[in-house]
Amino acid sequence: MKKSKSKNFLILLLATLLALLFLLPLIFMVLTSFKALGEAMSTSSLLPKTWTLENYKSIFGITADVPVLRWLLNTAIVTAIGTLLVVFVDVLAAYSIARLNLPGKRFFFLVVVAALTVPTIVTLFPMFYLFRQFNLIDTYAPLILVYSANTMGVFLIYSFFEGIPERLGKSGDHRWGFVMASFAVCYFPSNPPSRCHIVRLDFSDHLQ
Repeated sequence: MKKSKSKNFLILLLATLLALLFLLPLIFMVLTSFKALGEAMSTSSLLPKTWTLENYKSIFGITADVPVLRWLLNTAIVTAIGTLLVVFVDVLAAYSIARLNLPGKRFFFLVVVAALTVPTIVTLFPMFYLFRQFNLIDTYAPLILVYSANTMGVFLIYSFFEGIPERLGKSGDHRWGFVMASFAVCYFPSNPPSRCHIVRLDFSDHLQ
């Protein structure tokens, strides 16, 4: 028992040292931000000789030369709306292909699979031309709409929905109210892993 505790302590100590080693560049960066510009350029010491907040005032102050706060606000708006939109579109598209009796849904599924082979960079110029035609350049819309649907997300959620027994969400009434109720009660709550994966992918795309 004592040997096992000693082993666990050594493993924990080693893991802590490795974590500190990987965190050292981040710690150095944070501490350097409290140095004056001259000191930061001339010395490589870890701790500042003179602590100052001038660097933060020059960035986040009211008279800041660089509008960092505005950039952060833009990022928050685009990322939040874009991530919610892509989850909404992908889940509904996957549910429509997987469970609704729609004409041509197999064709649309083949289109989704084929779209997975198209590099994103190939679509950049057509999308730019389209947004320019609608006078949407320098607005939030292109940044949000570019990632408003993710073919990989549709494919992942479709595969997940196909694994759910169809009888769980099936009823004799095919009116849209009952169809959407089946989606909301049976299908949407049952796939948090795929939704979380889409959120992670889209969130990182918007931050790039």
